[in-house]
Amino acid sequence: MWRLAIFYFFFLLNSNIAFGQSVTPVSDSNRKASKSLLITEKDTKGVFYLKKNGRLTIKLGENPSTGASWQFIKSIDSILFSKKNTSFKTDPNRVPNTPGVGGTRFWIYKAVKSGTNTVVMHYGRHGQGVPWKAVSFTIKIVDK
Repeated sequence: MWRLAIFYFFFLLNSNIAFGQSVTPVSDSNRKASKSLLITEKDTKGVFYLKKNGRLTIKLGENPSTGASWQFIKSIDSILFSKKNTSFKTDPNRVPNTPGVGGTRFWIYKAVKSGTNTVVMHYGRHGQGVPWKAVSFTIKIVDK
């Protein structure tokens, strides 16, 4: 019982409810949309707002020499986005094209139409079932 009391105390201490503050959700109209958006592994499960005609860059660590790569499980919507470029840059602290050297994979898109797109990507070896990493995020493209 005392464990539950301690948990509840820390929950209230870290929440706005304990201090009489109300928690109200922010509507989509009050969100600030960006003209350029960079998504990394740290941004997983986020919702991001991008202006129409804005630039979306996805930047994820990858090591193709291990046989692993990123796969789109739930893809970028080709009606909402036009693909501009995909590239791989070797870790600048290593000798390029050396076996075992990882780097960063980039995907660059332009937002061409308003709408919402949820993207899910898995990292691992093709055909091995369980991915090593997973990233998911939602992009809301707005006119303003």
